[in-house]
Amino acid sequence: MIYKVYMSNGQPLAIEANEVRTDPNTGTQLLDGEGNIVAFFYSGQVGAVFPESAVVEAEVISVDK
Repeated sequence: MIYKVYMSNGQPLAIEANEVRTDPNTGTQLLDGEGNIVAFFYSGQVGAVFPESAVVEAEVISVDK
């Protein structure tokens, strides 16, 4: 699965991994299917991590009656 990683400075990354682990003390790890670390970020470097298919924002449309 592709994960969108949004860095604290706003820079987006796309990383292929099977699992995401976050810990406020150690940071964020993206792991492959065998548990090997694909990417590692120190605590505070990552603002958010979402699966690429997730809807991060949507336009709200109101209907006038």
